[in-house]
Parts: sequence; C-alpha cells; structure tokens
Amino acid sequence: MNFFDRLFKLTPKELIIWVAVVAGLIAVGWYLLGLIRSQAAKSEPTASELLSSYREMHEQGEISESEYREIKTVLASRLRAELDNAEEDPDSGK
Repeated sequence: MNFFDRLFKLTPKELIIWVAVVAGLIAVGWYLLGLIRSQAAKSEPTASELLSSYREMHEQGEISESEYREIKTVLASRLRAELDNAEEDPDSGK
C-alpha cells in the first residue's frame, strides 16, 4: 500500500491529528529558525567595530588610503542606520 492509499484511508480523527502534528513541527521549525537568525545577527560586528578594525589595518599599512576611504564610504550608511536605530530604541542592546 503506497502513501496516497494510506492517506485516503485515514479517518477524520486521524487526519486532524496528523495535520496538528505537521503544524506543530512547522511551528517549532519556524521558532528555531528565528532563534538561529537572531543569534547570527547578534554575533555580527557593528559598523563602528568594523570601522575601528579597518582603521587599525590602515594605520598598520595593511590596506591603502583608497581602500580605507572606500570602506568608510560603504560603512557610513550602515553606521548612520545603526545610530538611528539606537536613538529610536535605546534599550536594544549594543
């Protein structure tokens, strides 16, 4: 007997139970995915931390002046967004 034959022979009660089990598994998966994503976002360095790191690299001669300026330009918008978020929600963490 294949899967579809068994599926069509389920009683309404069994079908409701299986639908609830599948819905529960989806909900748990969604929750775990949210936890994983929030942990990844927390572990990502802030724009300020990145800029400090690149400034040190520039001072040590590891990156050129033009590379450093380009990095600063890219990180400037991200830093502004982080500062705006910090002003809107001062209890947000970092």
